[in-house]
Amino acid sequence: LVMAEDIKLRLPPSAIALEAGDVFRFEETNWRIVDILDGEDREILASRTAPGLYDTFVNSTVPAKAETPIAYGPPVFEILDIPLLYGGNEQDQIFIAAHADPWPGRLSVFAGQGDSSQSITTINSPSIMGRLLGPLQESVSNRWDYHSKLHVRFNAGAAASAERVDVLNGANMLAVQSMDGTFEVCQFQHAEMQEDGSWILFNLLRGQRSGTDFVSGAAAGARVVVLATATPVAFQSAWQDIPLTWSIGPASEAVGTENYAVAEITTARNALKPPAPCHVKVSKGGGNIDLSWIRRSRLEGGWGRADTPLGELYERYQVTVQQGDFEKTWQVDQPNWTYSAAEQSDDGLTDSPIGAGITVSIQQISDIVGPGFAAMVEI
Repeated sequence: LVMAEDIKLRLPPSAIALEAGDVFRFEETNWRIVDILDGEDREILASRTAPGLYDTFVNSTVPAKAETPIAYGPPVFEILDIPLLYGGNEQDQIFIAAHADPWPGRLSVFAGQGDSSQSITTINSPSIMGRLLGPLQESVSNRWDYHSKLHVRFNAGAAASAERVDVLNGANMLAVQSMDGTFEVCQFQHAEMQEDGSWILFNLLRGQRSGTDFVSGAAAGARVVVLATATPVAFQSAWQDIPLTWSIGPASEAVGTENYAVAEITTARNALKPPAPCHVKVSKGGGNIDLSWIRRSRLEGGWGRADTPLGELYERYQVTVQQGDFEKTWQVDQPNWTYSAAEQSDDGLTDSPIGAGITVSIQQISDIVGPGFAAMVEI
């Protein structure tokens, strides 16, 4: 029998470590302390017990309590249709940035039109993304901007300062959502963490690889993406200038469930667009308007070359003249063009002083994507 016998023991005060509920062995029998009376000595009342009697009993017929499943929500994502970053025709691509909290392990990416949707890629790790806490001023492209600062709060990670030469070699590259919805590629040299966990980034290299001479800046609340954490995706020619429905969600779930984020986005294949020509010069003589410009390239050229790489199958430009409701386009195969007085008269532009109020845009033409970014000049 168990607990059919009780014993009383008198122990010295040195046995202070014993407490009610403890089990000890005495005369080859296990005893459990039921009560203790302290005085000059310690009087202990104990009952006979057996090993394992007070161990936890697990009923194998009752299932263990299930863990609460993790609830995944739709991710946040951006499709980055940005200019070619590092040169090379093989980089005909866009970038996809996405994050979710909690992270579901992997995200599946689908895109298509209507009911037609195809699997594009899988994102294996979350992107570092954030929001601007203050506006970013407009600036000149491909130049250091020592006046503007980025005040940004990231969803994760930490920013770090870099040497100037490392920035010039591609370090600390961000995509910042501009006023017009496109993304400016911007780099920073210095980073300072604020008390609230946000970051001030400064000594900015603005509008990297931009197709135009100026970047429009960004409003407070604009999206910011650390480009090193975005996923590159090869561009499919069928996507160009077509509104596609992009769906991104947990890879463990079928596309179309409530945990998929959906957005309709049109991409212009900016990685292959030739940049705008630069150093446009205008001169007038004999009623003619003469324009010349210098070609830019989307490919790496290097300082030692006599000319920048063409980057296209042939050299060709589209010149567009606008004045009021009038618009006319020409194509030329050299970086200069003359709008003769006779042509201006034929086009009906002689009612005002010759050349007055005329806007000219110049675009280099790609054999794949057509006219590139435009250089604009008002005459």
